[in-house]
Amino acid sequence: MSIQLSAFSELPWEEGRAATGEGVAPGSVVRRKWLARGQAGLFAQHVQMPAGNVVQTHSHDRDELMVVLRGGCRFDERVDLGPGDSAVVPADSQYGFVVGADDEAI
Repeated sequence: MSIQLSAFSELPWEEGRAATGEGVAPGSVVRRKWLARGQAGLFAQHVQMPAGNVVQTHSHDRDELMVVLRGGCRFDERVDLGPGDSAVVPADSQYGFVVGADDEAI
């Protein structure tokens, strides 16, 4: 297996419609850049979500690390995460979150 290097500025953005939520502007989008898609068993992406975006309860078949770079979110309706905060979610765990109303979350 070889080392994969990527320049962030050269990775393409993928866009999808934002989930509905209080304060989400009509036509808002979620943008993501894939940093890894299974190489060495790792999936990683950089995601931008609009203020108020709701990510419904769901799970993944692999462990997940979430790091808030800017903005914030309420995780599982009980814990507020802000810049520098993180969540480690074991595979098959149910979770959801709502992006803060004041700013997009990255």
